[in-house]
Amino acid sequence: MKLQITLTKQEERLLSSRAEILGYDVTKYVKFLLAREALLAKPRVFQMNESQVDRVEQAFIAEKTGETKEWHFEEDDN
Repeated sequence: MKLQITLTKQEERLLSSRAEILGYDVTKYVKFLLAREALLAKPRVFQMNESQVDRVEQAFIAEKTGETKEWHFEEDDN
């Protein structure tokens, strides 16, 4: 994957000075920051109320017993 970003001069100076401390160039430092963020970020978890839990359980049962239908959508080339 290739990622291209535009930095202001101030952002470039800040990242460059931080990268230099670690012995990295700016590109390697930004890759490090992105990877660290991905590792440390915790997904948000929402609690379901009892009604929602019941609906999910009903959906699992419907799927298991073959009561559900599979939908196929054609992608438009436009």
